[in-house]
Amino acid sequence: MSTTDKRTDAGMSRSWSTDSIQDTAYRTKFIDVPNVISDWLRDHGGLKGRDVLDFGCGEAATALGIALLHGVRRIVGIDIHGGMEKVLTDARVQLGLEHLPDNLEVRRVEPDEPLDSIGLFDVAYSWSVFERVRQDIILDSFIRIRRVLRPDGVMFLQTTPLFYSAEGSHLMPWAPWPWAHLTMQQDRLYAALRSGCENREQADHLQWVYETLNRTTAPALLRAVNEAGFDVVREYRTHDEHAVPEELKEIYTEEVLTTNQLVFLAKVRSSSSVYVPAAPPPLDVESEQSEPPEPSVHRSSSDADSQLQVVGTDKRPMKALEEIWKDRRYVHEISYTRNLGLMLQPGSFTDFKKHPDFMEAFRLWTQRDPFRGLDLVRLWSLVLNVKHVLTRCTGSLAEVGVYQGQAAAVLSCYAKRFGRKIYLADTFQGFPEQQFEEGMSDAKKEAFKDTTLESARSVVGNYTGNRWVVGVFPDSVTEEMHEDAYAFVSIDCDIYEPISEGLKFFWPRMVPDGMIFIHDYSSGYWPGATRAVDEFCKLNGAAGCLLPDLAGSYILIKQNPSPVSAAFSEAEQTRPQRSQRFESLDPSPHETQRALIRARAEIAELEDALRRIQASRSWRVTKPLRTLRAWCTALLNFPRR
Repeated sequence: MSTTDKRTDAGMSRSWSTDSIQDTAYRTKFIDVPNVISDWLRDHGGLKGRDVLDFGCGEAATALGIALLHGVRRIVGIDIHGGMEKVLTDARVQLGLEHLPDNLEVRRVEPDEPLDSIGLFDVAYSWSVFERVRQDIILDSFIRIRRVLRPDGVMFLQTTPLFYSAEGSHLMPWAPWPWAHLTMQQDRLYAALRSGCENREQADHLQWVYETLNRTTAPALLRAVNEAGFDVVREYRTHDEHAVPEELKEIYTEEVLTTNQLVFLAKVRSSSSVYVPAAPPPLDVESEQSEPPEPSVHRSSSDADSQLQVVGTDKRPMKALEEIWKDRRYVHEISYTRNLGLMLQPGSFTDFKKHPDFMEAFRLWTQRDPFRGLDLVRLWSLVLNVKHVLTRCTGSLAEVGVYQGQAAAVLSCYAKRFGRKIYLADTFQGFPEQQFEEGMSDAKKEAFKDTTLESARSVVGNYTGNRWVVGVFPDSVTEEMHEDAYAFVSIDCDIYEPISEGLKFFWPRMVPDGMIFIHDYSSGYWPGATRAVDEFCKLNGAAGCLLPDLAGSYILIKQNPSPVSAAFSEAEQTRPQRSQRFESLDPSPHETQRALIRARAEIAELEDALRRIQASRSWRVTKPLRTLRAWCTALLNFPRR
């Protein structure tokens, strides 16, 4: 196809030609992709004379091709990255175009920014974008597109390669093995990537691209489109021809593994502007069984997303949840089951899109064990508190009781994010015999043996700050670990001795405001955990709080005593000596009464004098100096502590 256009607008000559295109990729984006989109829209109004939205326009070559070649009235290209600034630069080189056409507009938007301000459209399209859209906002993205489409609007979407397909890593030229990202250890994959790249900068960029890919599937995308208020009118998929490894078939369905491209056309649902799935009907209380069936939780084998479905349970609590959420904006925009999931997550995440790192934490948390995803309370407690502590405190991280490594993977992820070391301690062989508790059942003695150091490493990852500590704790403690200070520690050892030893080791090494998470405190299944924590807290004057996660975790926070509390503690130490003096006098009841009256009068005089001093000008002037002196004293004493 060759096109030449010469026209005059406000005395300005514009000329361009497709004959000058030298870059094959640019030709594909500028000519071929617009032609495919136009062909799919042929029976649905086409492109000519219509308002079009390009969702994820990138460098906007496709948007420019539609603007120049297909006669649209208006096209707006949006993207969260800044590549669209190159649209004119590239067009000058490839087309000889001096000015952008008047019917094209490009703008940068935030990932969760509403699109209402850019007007209404007849057509929206997205080409090779949704494999990169953050997984937690895929549904929200479809909803935002639907909101700016007219009632008879249509959406075209193409995405490839999907993550679970043979080339889903987007790294095939550098790691040219089908499904390498699903079959190779991550460190081996990254090593192959570095060896195939021209320089470290290119390798780092490609690694970032890989790590930001979502894990969605074709069924999940189509389900989200339906929930957002669209009806799919045409669908097309392409499949890999490679032989699927048998070990992957045991984990994923063959359809998910071989589907590498999804293309579909969807219309705004005409019956309602928003799709609202029917909620489960409330049960009749009189006809309800006295013992409702136990709930069962399952994941769809054809879906890799994080939604959980609850079936076979009493539906009255579901009805109550629906009532709680009826005034929230979600109830009209997303599915009934997802409302349930939102109830288990903080509003800062669901309402205000904070903590975008959570989806990666959830992926790490559910490796090899998807049902760990049910314990959202524990995961969110870890995520929120680790970030809170590491943004305020220095010090390393540690976990004693790594087991298969899912929690350690989450902690290692944040250690890498904040540039900290993390010590990962375990026998990686289950409980050592010398730490068995009295009366411990054979089942408990054999627990947690289904792991190895190698398998845990593959789950946790190859962050250079990981310090693996293998052996029976605390005998396994290294010199580096002994000399370090700690901001966040997870103790998940289940039985008395390693928990007790862990608290004794880490507590004096915790930085002020550092946290220790102890798992299984109130599980009821591991009484040794409860006894170890209670004894430690009583002996050290420590106190913490309980979490309502599945196994009842307990949090201890290392308090930093203020100068005032330190002074009170010093005075408290002298109290027994005063008591002994008074007891040796053996006073009579009358003498005791008179002494109490005198003491109360003296205390009242002292309180009155203190109030007068605090109200004086000199007290207000010298307060900053006293505070500064206390800080200096604390800093001078810190190395000795």
